[in-house]
This record gives sequence, structure tokens and C-alpha cells, in this order.
Amino acid sequence: MSLRTRLSMLLGVVWLVVGGAVTLWMFEHASAQLDAALDSRLAASAAMVTRLVTQWPRDAAVGLPDMAAASGAPARGGIACEVGAFGAGATPAFTVARARASLALQAAPLGFGSFSRAGATWRTYAVEAEGMRVATACRTDIRAELRREMAWTALLPGVAGLLVGFALLWFGVGRGLALVEGLRRRLACEAPWPAHDLPGDKVPRELMPFTQTLTHLSQRMEDMLLRERHFSDHAAHEMRSPVTAIKAHLQVLERLPAMAGDAASRQAVAHALQGTARLERLIEQLLMLARADGDDADAACDALAVLARVASRKPARVRWHLPASRPWAALPDALLDCAVRNLVDNALKYSPAHADVQVHVSIAAADLVVTVRDRGPGLTPAQCARAVEPFWRGGRQGEGAGLGLSIVAAIARRHGGALALESTPGAGLRCRLSVPLALAAGLSPRSANSGDRETAPAGPTPA
Repeated sequence: MSLRTRLSMLLGVVWLVVGGAVTLWMFEHASAQLDAALDSRLAASAAMVTRLVTQWPRDAAVGLPDMAAASGAPARGGIACEVGAFGAGATPAFTVARARASLALQAAPLGFGSFSRAGATWRTYAVEAEGMRVATACRTDIRAELRREMAWTALLPGVAGLLVGFALLWFGVGRGLALVEGLRRRLACEAPWPAHDLPGDKVPRELMPFTQTLTHLSQRMEDMLLRERHFSDHAAHEMRSPVTAIKAHLQVLERLPAMAGDAASRQAVAHALQGTARLERLIEQLLMLARADGDDADAACDALAVLARVASRKPARVRWHLPASRPWAALPDALLDCAVRNLVDNALKYSPAHADVQVHVSIAAADLVVTVRDRGPGLTPAQCARAVEPFWRGGRQGEGAGLGLSIVAAIARRHGGALALESTPGAGLRCRLSVPLALAAGLSPRSANSGDRETAPAGPTPA
């Protein structure tokens, strides 16, 4: 469960419990106030009728027992009313007046009370004054209906406010955690990022120690990567000079007249030259691997020109299939040259001498895709997963140090692309390199470093 969901649920439950308790208390309090107001209405109605009937002449009600049926006024507002006169006994001798459609209230107790009649419950109020008895009544189901209307009136806005509050709470928690999510995305990206990219001024006080720790950690990682890059770069340069000198001395030794008649010496010198060439190639690959992890990530190149340059240096059995358009790739041309060259060299190395190597170049969505297919023995899925590891050769002997595919993978990863290997044992290996196009990556073709060394204009491409 995410932190946002957990916080929203916790705060929402607290809000729901507290809000529900407050709403329930307010409803009960309002219901009590409603009952008190309706009881006051009954008492006020009875008091008003009492003042009226006490002003009648004493003999006005005598002989009028049918007044309730003949001339009773209709009940208004759901209130029934009955007026009775006392005779010799303690109970009213007869009913003087009664509201039409009301019921007999002679049995109602003095003050407030209740009774049931014909399946309905009534709330009553009775008062006696000067030989007259006045009783008023109201049905309790009318009160219940008023309570329901009051509950719905209070509940609907409350539910709407609760839903809006939950939405605002979810949005507010998300805004509060947006910084943490941004840090997570920043840390999850594979490209290096400097420590000063971390936000500082807008960080909440509670997250300040966390961001400070991340800043120090990123600074240490940046320094460590920079030292590692400088070490590999300098070490490769320092190794190149003595290797070049050894190669030059061996070439001079090979041309000496004394070596002409000594076959064993010539063979030894030839093996030494082969080893020197292999070591020189390894140093060049180490230099390129260090360059692939460099900081030049905002360059673009003319992909067609680079591919044409690589094609001009490869044998005719490499079949090139290039697009009609002129795409620009979002990486330096030297790195694209190195990546394509390594893929083609790897395919030539493991393909039979008479077999063709197919190179298909296409544009898929926002990527430039270079697919190289050989006719070699292929790899198993487990070997495909390990083939991009540095110095992995799969137990094969021969030339190479196992850095070709790892360099291609490093170049693709550094510039937002990918290298995928697909193989069927015995049917060859299919290497698919994809790198973003310059326009899709937000780069302009004007930023291409076409003036670098080894860059040549696109010429006729071998078919």
C-alpha cells in the first residue's frame, strides 16, 4: 500500500468518525429542539383556546352537545383540538366543540401525554380552567416525517462535503508527497544526475534531513563516478603509449635482415604483433567504454552519414538496408559509429566466411532502430542475458575481450535507448539497437557534432 493511500485512509477514517459523531450529536440535539418546539406549539394552541372559551357566557355551551358534529372547524397544521364542559362529576359532562376530523380527547391526561388510537400514536396536551377542559393533540408520525426531512436536509450536504473533502484530502496529500515522488523518479533514472538538481528551498521542514542526506550521497556518488571515469581514461591513455612503442619495435625487428632466414623468430614476432594488436584493441575499447559513460548526452548526429561511413569500411558480404529519409539520432556520431561497428564486427566474427550479415535500419515511433542479423551458432536465452556483461565471452576462444556488446549496451543505456538480443541456437543472433531520434529527444539537428574527426559526408552505400 502506498504512503499516499495509507495517509488518506487514516485521515479519512478519523475525519469520518469525528464528523459522524458530531453529525449524530447535532441531529439528536436538533430532534430534541424540534420536539420541544412542537410541544410548545401544542401548549400555545391549548392556551389560546382556553382564553377564548373562558370568555363565553356560562350558559352558552348548555344544550349544545352536537356542536362537534354540526359546526366543528377543520383541524389545521395536523393539530386536533377538543373543548369540554364539566358537570357534577370529575370528568367533562359533554363536548362543547371539537375540530372536524379529530378524535375524542376526553381521556387525555392533564399536561403532556400520549395515547394510541386506530394504529396511530398521538402526542397530547390538556388543561382545565373555570369548569372547561381544553385538549390538543398532534400525530407523532408527522413529527417523524419532519425528523426524516431534517435528517436528509443535513445528510445530503454532509455526504457531498465528505466526498469533496476526501477528494481535496487525496489531492492535498498527493501535493505534499509530490516532492518524495519526484525524488523517487530522479533516483530511479539510470542517467547520472548532479547533487544540485535536488530541490532545496521548497522542501518541507520534516523532509529536510532526508533531502540533505540524499544530496550528500549523490555528491559522493558523483565524485566516485568521476574518479572512476578519470582513472579508466588516464589508465587507457597511459597503456596506449607503451603498447604503441612495443608494436613499433616489433615491426622494426620483423624487418631486420637477420630475421629473414629464421622462421622460428619470424613466427614469434608475428605472434607478438598479434598479441600487441589485441591489447591495443582492448585499450581502445576501454577508452570507448569510458566515453560511453561520459557527460556528452545532449549531442545529435546524422545517422545516415554515420552508417554510410561504417558501411564503407566493411566487407561486401554485409548487406545494408537503409531508410529513404535522413534521421538524426540523439547521441554523438562517434558513439553511434562505435555501436554499429561493434555490432557488425561481432556478427562477422561468429558468422561463416561465406555467410551474409544483414543490417536493417528503420524508424519505429520515436526511435532509430538498427538490427544486425548473423548466421552464426547463436546463443541460448541465458547466454543472451549475460552477453552484455563486460569481458563475457561465453567460453569461446579467439580474438576479442568480450567488451563489444557491453560497450553497445552502455552507449544505448546512457542515451535512453536499449540493446535487445534474440537468438535461436544454430540459427544466428539478432541484435536490435534502438536509440531516440534527435527531434523526439528535444534536440536540434544543428547540435550535431559533425565536425568531429572521422566524420565523413554520406556517400554511396554498399547494397
